[in-house]
Parts: sequence; structure tokens; C-alpha cells
Amino acid sequence: MKIKSGEVIDLLTGLSSLDGYERVVKDGSNEKVMREFYTLKGGLRLTIAKNMNCLQVLAKAIRDARNGLIREHADGGDRVPPGKMVEYGEQERVLLDTEHEVDLETIRLSELSLDKNPIPVSVIALISPLLEDDS
Repeated sequence: MKIKSGEVIDLLTGLSSLDGYERVVKDGSNEKVMREFYTLKGGLRLTIAKNMNCLQVLAKAIRDARNGLIREHADGGDRVPPGKMVEYGEQERVLLDTEHEVDLETIRLSELSLDKNPIPVSVIALISPLLEDDS
């Protein structure tokens, strides 16, 4: 699958959000936050983990390249001076638009069991490049 560098973090964020969600429960007069896990079958959880591992390696390489650009334009510092922001921005855009061929597995929409799992629309949007509509 081809993805741009700029999509890597979105995909990672979306996949990480498939772990579950937090909800508030009452314990007598006290409230506490409980972690609620989505009901996902083992095969899907394995697919999510494999995809995350693949994307984490790529995300690290992109972060390292971006940090290198910052150091280059900041003369070894950690902030790009205003006078070099345009040039830095152009090079960062090239980096974020770079396409990578990544061995990611698709996720069948039915596997998410959206009728049972309250997965937010924002999470579905983040992982949409991986979704395969099998309805």
C-alpha cells in the first residue's frame, strides 16, 4: 500500500485508538474512569498490531528526517529562525508528501462491529485508508 509520510501519524493514532475507550462509572457516590475495551476478534487485533509495528518504524524514520531538517535550518539548534521558515516549510512539505510502499493489511469494515463497538467517527476517518468495505 502506498501512503504519504504525512498520513503515517494519522494512521498510527487511529489504530492506537482501537484499543478501547474510557467511560465514567459510579461506585456508590464516587465516580471513576474505567477503561472499556472494544470487542474485536483475535485476528483483527493481530492485524492492528502488525500495522502499528510497521508504521512505528516508518514514523521514527520520518521524525528523524524532520529533526535533521530542523537542525540543518537552525544551524544545529532546535528552532528554525524566522528567516529560514519558508525554505524549511518547503522541504518539510516535500518530506510529508513523500510516498512509501508499506506492507499494511486492510481491515474489513465488518470486523470493527460498529453496531456493538462505539468507535468514534474521528477514529474511523483516521484509519479509512486501511478500511475495506465488505458490506
